[in-house]
Amino acid sequence: MTYFFVKLNLHEYLYQKPVFKMNKNFLPRGQKMKVELDPDLQEFIHSIKEPMTIEGLRDLCIEEFGTERVSSKSALGRYLQKARRLIEEEERDDE
Repeated sequence: MTYFFVKLNLHEYLYQKPVFKMNKNFLPRGQKMKVELDPDLQEFIHSIKEPMTIEGLRDLCIEEFGTERVSSKSALGRYLQKARRLIEEEERDDE
């Protein structure tokens, strides 16, 4: 087995630039999701009473608002999880 050792300057190692590129839809922790920033979209999502898949929900939102305003399926899923958790917390506090 052969081992290769790379000599790094400590200053370069500590102050190197991040390797990844920032996604344009990336939101740092604590910031609101794209759905939360769009009250019309949020109201539309909460007005749907019939059960459906996240993909079906996204398709309905795209028909209503267009692709630019609608998040990805995974982002919608995260929003729905957060909304469900907040509703459950409110119900628990009311008891």
